[in-house]
This record gives sequence, C-alpha cells and structure tokens, in this order.
Amino acid sequence: MAVVRLVYGGGFRDVWAYVGLFVALVGIACFYGAVAQVSADAYGLHSRTLLRRRNVPWRDIADLRVYVQYGRNGEEIHRVSVALRGGRTRRLPLPTSMSVDDRPDFDAKLDTLRALHRRYGASESDYVPVITYRSAGRGSAVALSLCALLLAGAGLAAWFVPVAESKKQAWTSAVPCTTETPAAERGKCLTTLPAVIARTDVGTGKQSSWLYFADGRPLERLSVSQEGAQGFRPARFLESTDYNPNNFGTHIVLGDGPPAVTPHPGPGRFAAKRIPVERLTVKDVRRPRGSDGDTVPRSWHIAELDDAGNPVHLAAAPADLTRIIYALSSARTRANSPRL
Repeated sequence: MAVVRLVYGGGFRDVWAYVGLFVALVGIACFYGAVAQVSADAYGLHSRTLLRRRNVPWRDIADLRVYVQYGRNGEEIHRVSVALRGGRTRRLPLPTSMSVDDRPDFDAKLDTLRALHRRYGASESDYVPVITYRSAGRGSAVALSLCALLLAGAGLAAWFVPVAESKKQAWTSAVPCTTETPAAERGKCLTTLPAVIARTDVGTGKQSSWLYFADGRPLERLSVSQEGAQGFRPARFLESTDYNPNNFGTHIVLGDGPPAVTPHPGPGRFAAKRIPVERLTVKDVRRPRGSDGDTVPRSWHIAELDDAGNPVHLAAAPADLTRIIYALSSARTRANSPRL
C-alpha cells in the first residue's frame, strides 16, 4: 500500500508513503523473528529464517559460544554464536535470552546443543566461551553494512533535494502558455485545462482528501489537503425560497445566462432556477456562527441578503463568495437599468 501511494499518490513528496515503507520494514523484521526456527540432530545444526535456510554439519563446527549484546538500558541479551572451522562465525536466531528470568532455559538449550556437538563432532573447548563486543570487537560486516546504508541514504538525499528544488523553481518561474507559444516550447510554460469538480471527499484526521472530476477529465481524481477539499464544497443558499425550494440547490451557476441555482455541479443548466437578482440586496458579509448549522465549514463566509424584505443567507468560500456577489450585483444592475 505504501508503494501504491508512492506511485499513484503524492509521489516522492508524500511523507505518509515513507512512513508506510518504514512500518512495512518494521513488520518484516518482526515477521523475520516470528518464523525463525533452529533444530539439531545427528547430522548437525539446522536453522531457518524468513529469507534462507542453513544446514551445518557438526564436523564443520569448531565450537558453540555465548554472544552477549547489551541493550539500550544496559540489559544483557544472550545468543548462540557458532564458530566454524574456517574462521567465520554465525549467530543463530534461536535460542535467545532477553533477561535473567529466561536465562536458565537458554542455558539448558545451549547445553543440549553442546552435548550433541561433543557426541557427533569435535568441540575445541570444554567450557562455554562468552564473547562480548569488548572482547571480540564490533563486527566488521555490521559496520560495513551500516556505512553502506548511510552512504546510500546520503546519496539519495543528495539526488532528491536538488531535483525537488529544481522542479519547484520550474513551477514557480513558469509563465502561462499563449496562442503564440510554439508547440516545441509548450513543455516550458503552464497550460491550463478546464475541469468540472463533480464531488469532493473530505478526509478526517490523517486521511487524504480528494477532488473528483466530471467525466474523469483531465484526470479521475486529485489528492488535496483537507482545507483544499472543503473549499470546493457546494460554491449554496441556507433558506428555502422560490428559487431554492426545499433547499434543493447545491450549486450556483454563473455565465452562459443569468445566475441560477442548480442541484448538481454541472456541466449544463439542467433543473436550474433563475435567481431573482432584481430583488436581492447585499447587507453584510460575516463569518459563520453556530446558528448557521454544522453544514457550513468554518472557513467559509456568509453573505446576508435582503430578498424583497425577507432575510436570505448565502454561504460559500471567501473567494467564491466575492465572485458570486459581484456577479449578482452586476446582473441586478443590468436588470434594473432602463432599456432604450
């Protein structure tokens, strides 16, 4: 799911995609420990993890030791270290001891493994060697792996930051395309496409918010912020009037005719009812109040109108409300102007 969001969501700038990848890696690590198994028989040691299986005969094992690691709070973590005759060492995924309480069970399992080793192989020591990072030094493989990861992260950051910054600067400095712009140069300017927002999906909490476009053009949906999605909620009258019967209107359509109320986002003016602009007068514009209801977002503004003596309230996002009021006022002026 994290990879899908990285590809089809916000891309490399989507922080939650990286959070998902981190959680996935933690889950794989936990699953790695959950499926680990270790067994022993007359042939040798058999270990199985999430990624691989290993079978080591007793004759290739020089000794079985205790490897002690120290936790963040100073606790001792005991694991079994297998010393091979070629000089290499491997740590078994099991058994492990995380505290003093489970130490007897760990020691009993280690004694069983050493007894099988003495019976079917040849142990180099009669006692249990204890290895710590102070006595054996830090493993070079771990240090090299950590160094490689750090270098890879630094290389990724060194590549990603300039690319992201260059794209940001390109979008900031780009100018709109014109009819005179050659086709070969249109990739360097901004091209706008008309689109109709059919509906919005406002997420809650950390969920994503989406804008859905009519007819899937220029794309099916677009991920936006919660505030951005709320700004596209239906550009509506709060009272039931003759042009908004039973509060059926969810949108106000401007252009290609007189201002009207429609129960849909368009396109077209199906079921539209003309707004009697000659009767409307703007009295005031204010912020929402508790008496306006929960359907009005807190970021919107409300215009208080007078409809031939009856109070009417119009709610919309601030920028949209300014456009609507200007269109209503212009239409009212044209409607009340004397015709020659």
